[in-house]
Amino acid sequence: MPHQISTTVYNKLSDIELIDLLNQYDHNAYTEIYERYWSVLYVHAFRILQHEDEALDSIQNVFENLWNKAGSLVVQSSLKAYLFTSVRNSSLNAIEKSKTRRMYIDSLNEFVDIYRSSTEEELYFKELLKKFESEIENLPPKMREIFLKSRNEGLSYKKIAKELNITENTVKTVLHRAVLQLKKKLNTLITFLF
Repeated sequence: MPHQISTTVYNKLSDIELIDLLNQYDHNAYTEIYERYWSVLYVHAFRILQHEDEALDSIQNVFENLWNKAGSLVVQSSLKAYLFTSVRNSSLNAIEKSKTRRMYIDSLNEFVDIYRSSTEEELYFKELLKKFESEIENLPPKMREIFLKSRNEGLSYKKIAKELNITENTVKTVLHRAVLQLKKKLNTLITFLF
């Protein structure tokens, strides 16, 4: 049985410590990774795919795969690089299926060049995350609950629908509206990336 850690200190742990705990099937470590990286990974996926639902699906796949690899996860460079690469690969798989690969690969290469830049952009991402979290808190209560179940708990549409006794289609619609609302509120910041 893994050593128990107070859930309040997970946000102070390094990525390496979180990976070690994840490999011990520590769900709180998984949740912290999810909360730490979901927003920037969503922006990354959206930048590649240019579609909210596909970006959400891509992120969902990455986090499901991360949990499925718990116990044997090996990260060669950094967790951030691992997750960004996973999102890129998941997004490219989605693009392959939609037969529009060439246009998106050019866009991806352009974004990768932009992303590998200065501390200034790193600060921008932190500001974007802070603003994003603030806007999530301002969502209507039911929308926020569904959004957080998807984002923070990593639940699928089906699991959220079952928990809240609503249809999967309702979950998908509410999540789509939440993303649109967040995108609209953050438009000034997001235009910097796009």
